[in-house]
Amino acid sequence: MTIRFYEAEDIRRKVSDIVATLGLEHVDMERVFCVRSTGSQARRTLARCYALPRI
Repeated sequence: MTIRFYEAEDIRRKVSDIVATLGLEHVDMERVFCVRSTGSQARRTLARCYALPRI
């Protein structure tokens, strides 16, 4: 089964709230993407971090 990715708008709202509450002005929310994945066979995986090169 392949891993499928879906936009996680609920997580994005939470991240945005955290950024605003803590005053993290250096975080550009236009460049933050929150996704949810399904289909992985990995066990005990809590999160994955992907870094994309600048385009």
